[in-house]
Amino acid sequence: MSYEPLIVENWLYDTLSADATLAAALATDNRAAFYQVGVYSHVAPLVDPRTGKPPATPYVILSYVGQRAPADIALCGARVGVEPIYRITVWDSTKGAVSWATLQTVADRIDALVDNQSLGTTPPAWIRRLDTATEVQVANDGIVDYGITMTFVAQVGATVTT
Repeated sequence: MSYEPLIVENWLYDTLSADATLAAALATDNRAAFYQVGVYSHVAPLVDPRTGKPPATPYVILSYVGQRAPADIALCGARVGVEPIYRITVWDSTKGAVSWATLQTVADRIDALVDNQSLGTTPPAWIRRLDTATEVQVANDGIVDYGITMTFVAQVGATVTT
């Protein structure tokens, strides 16, 4: 494969978007689980494909950050391993006081689903959490967007053909 991070991204998206416990944690305000996609790659869309409406918070964004180091190269010149890094952020929005309770529940579930997992893919891959952080952005209208971010690194063994 020429771009191993797609293996990780597809696994992350499939794992997070299909989990009923995560969907229930994202379904606040008496919404049903899976009422919207809720997990998006790189950026939230203007219109959620399931509801036909703008995505409601909380939701999850996963994005490729880059490589931890250059690809591992064997003596024969073949690429034998890469370490793509992904950031997963759960976002919420409010006017007034910020509560981290819902985001903590969602972040805990993401961590349980992703951290220290073997992806069961070809080529083989394994993923581990590197770091966590919080983000707060205040708009002029008083709306506060805030999130919990987790950064994960995957170790992907490249498929070597001779």
